[in-house]
Amino acid sequence: MSGIGIATGKVTGTARLIHHPDEGSRLNPGEVLVAPSTDPSWTPLFIKVAALIMETGGSLSHGAIVAREFGIPAVINVSGVMKVIKDSQTVPVDGEEGWYIFKNCVNSGKCQLTSLSYKCGFFDDNIISDTS
Repeated sequence: MSGIGIATGKVTGTARLIHHPDEGSRLNPGEVLVAPSTDPSWTPLFIKVAALIMETGGSLSHGAIVAREFGIPAVINVSGVMKVIKDSQTVPVDGEEGWYIFKNCVNSGKCQLTSLSYKCGFFDDNIISDTS
């Protein structure tokens, strides 16, 4: 899996999986919004979040534009992320370099950013694949 770092900054926080903006009351200030996509109805949620991870989108998608305007680190176009990340899991977001997650992170709920020069990807504990 891979994604695109689209809005600069680094944050590690609690992931909140939100499938529809009507679920926004579940989102606490400072959490990482994990969403399938966004449109203007999602904009009020951006006020609360520390970062954004989005399953779809490009550099001119709604989520990418609003994240840059609000100064929120964001990684977009991470296909399948809504199935990989668990609600309340601690996740790192690096909006410039990308987002790194290890297999043991999914099981333990704790993740770390790496200093690898890869753009963005999901890595097994023993197998690292270049996604740049």
